[in-house]
Amino acid sequence: MTRKIKIRKQSTMYRKDSSSCTNNEVLYRNGTFDRCPEVNQINTVVLAVYMVLSHIILVNILIAMFSNTFTKVQDNNELVWKFHRYSLIQEYNDRSALLPPLIIISYLNRTLRYIFKVYKKKKKEKKNTGNELGISLSPLLANILPAVHALTGCDTTSAIFGFGKKTVFKLIRKSPSKFTNLQNFDKIDFSTSLSAARELISSLYDPKDKFASSHVDLNKLRVKLATCKDTSLLRLPPSEPAFNEHVLRLEASYEEHEEYQEPTMQDQFDSLSSEVDIIQRNQEETLEEVEKIMAETKNIQEAIQQIKETKDKLVLVEVPKGTQGRSEGTYCPVEVEVPTWPFRETIFVKRYYDI
Repeated sequence: MTRKIKIRKQSTMYRKDSSSCTNNEVLYRNGTFDRCPEVNQINTVVLAVYMVLSHIILVNILIAMFSNTFTKVQDNNELVWKFHRYSLIQEYNDRSALLPPLIIISYLNRTLRYIFKVYKKKKKEKKNTGNELGISLSPLLANILPAVHALTGCDTTSAIFGFGKKTVFKLIRKSPSKFTNLQNFDKIDFSTSLSAARELISSLYDPKDKFASSHVDLNKLRVKLATCKDTSLLRLPPSEPAFNEHVLRLEASYEEHEEYQEPTMQDQFDSLSSEVDIIQRNQEETLEEVEKIMAETKNIQEAIQQIKETKDKLVLVEVPKGTQGRSEGTYCPVEVEVPTWPFRETIFVKRYYDI
């Protein structure tokens, strides 16, 4: 009895009281009673399946999220561990092996090493000063500079006493148009190059042009400067013959340098262009030869095709001995009709005889 009561209580949860509703269509259409709701057990089954599937999917998503989070944490943990390991190694590397009273020696060593490193870096940058200087100079001054460097002392020529490179550079930078001929020092004749070099040396020893009329001859300039009270004998210019030998030595070094000088970009481009032209001509000749070979091959193929066509139309007939016409020659061509062929036609038959 109690079991029936429980079932009835459960059924009342899903349906209304029968006294307040009806399933009669006439009654619930005219509004006398409400229509009783229709109860189907399939709804409960579908709801149960939905809940099971949704829980399974949600659990799988949760597992995937936890797995992804664990992977990220593991990767980040390895990165952090490497960073702390590097920091620890760097700390022990920077730490001095001496005791605290003597740790000042370690700091002095580091200071000296830093100073040496800075000095080495500046020395390395100083080597590239020539390239940077050439970029910052005007084209005229940059072209004059090699000849001036050679005249004032280089590997093959002697230096001028009392005048350094800075003094010479200040002089030519002040008035570069005065030394225009020096930019083509290796291409002009000897007299022009000698006068251009003499002008440079005269300007070095007489920067204010007090004795400008004597700049055409260094011997006269030596006399003018020697008569001055404030001029030392060590600051006199070289004699004219010695200066001529100096310029000749400079021209010889220029010629030797040109022999071993690497080809310029224009020379390399011209050489490459000539090689490309030769390659193109060779390719054209090769193509012409290939075309000739192709034409000859085509002619040979046509001849072979004609031979095949002629061979297909020939029929060899063996004639027994004693046949008439044997004494007339080795063969006797006769036109005969061959009815066994698909197309009846008259062909040319050669009869061969044994002689």
